[in-house]
Amino acid sequence: MQLKVIHAFKKLEEINRDLIELSKLSERIAEDRDYSGFLKESFQTEIQKLKTNREEIFHIKVDQPQFSKAIQSSNPKEDGQKLYQDNEKSFRDEQTGTQNELNTKKETKKKPERPVYKY
Repeated sequence: MQLKVIHAFKKLEEINRDLIELSKLSERIAEDRDYSGFLKESFQTEIQKLKTNREEIFHIKVDQPQFSKAIQSSNPKEDGQKLYQDNEKSFRDEQTGTQNELNTKKETKKKPERPVYKY
């Protein structure tokens, strides 16, 4: 099964967030209630499950992607410059698109009609 590294990172973030939330909830349980023992045990088992899932993710072996020789060029400096220029162009296009959307929103926005009161 192939998995992108970004998906593993997102899953780790989710697990860490859940661990923090469960530990906070576990601390907030009142000790004088009948159900507090059962709840704390269930929280601890869920915390252990999440920790084992996190450890499994840490032990996943990451393979380097295979690139074809047609993609690779002899001059990595030119490739880097081209990649930078492409990223800059897409960023500028995105910025001008959002500015155009804002301009059209400003143009279409009208003041609400208010009644004129004469005293």
